[in-house]
Amino acid sequence: MEKLFNIALKIAHHQGIFTYRLTNADPKEDYVGRRVKVTIKNRPALGVIISEQIEQLDPKVVIKDIIELIDDRAIITPEQLALMKFCASYYFNPLGPVIHTAVPQNDKIPRHKT
Repeated sequence: MEKLFNIALKIAHHQGIFTYRLTNADPKEDYVGRRVKVTIKNRPALGVIISEQIEQLDPKVVIKDIIELIDDRAIITPEQLALMKFCASYYFNPLGPVIHTAVPQNDKIPRHKT
C-alpha cells in the first residue's frame, strides 16, 4: 500500500518539511518518529517522519519515494515531537532543523549501557 508522509529535513526552506511516498507501507504500522533516507536535489538526506499526509496534493506535484526506512520503530515520541514543534514556533525557527538537533544523525540508534 502506498502512503504519503511529511518528512523533516535539516534545511530551512519550507520549514524543512517535505512530502515523500512510501510505496510498500504496512497500513497497520505507525511510521511517525522514524528516520528515513530520501533524496533532495538529487542528494541523499536523512529525514524524520513527522506525520502522515492526509490531504490530497496537487496532481502536478512530483512526489519522490522514500529510499529506506532506517528505524524499525519510532526514535522520538509524540510528546517529544510536540515539544520540538513548540520550540520551533516559540523561537521562530524552521521545524526541520530543530528536529535534527534532537535526533541521532547517523544510521545507528545510540544504545545505553544497563
